[in-house]
Amino acid sequence: MPEAFANLCRMQGGYYGFLPEIAESVAAMSNFTLGWTNPEDMAYGAVDADGRWNGMIGMLHRLVALW
Repeated sequence: MPEAFANLCRMQGGYYGFLPEIAESVAAMSNFTLGWTNPEDMAYGAVDADGRWNGMIGMLHRLVALW
């Protein structure tokens, strides 16, 4: 999520802001669980010099994170 809408709060181990709150509320009302994770490089995703995706897109491409 863009930093303007959700900020990583490392001391509390989670996210805060109105978008994460909405997502958590929808998950609770719809009876599913929601997990949050960050890419190690903290990037959204771009193709690197080797032709591989990095960031969040790379995590989805490598099936490290699920959509």
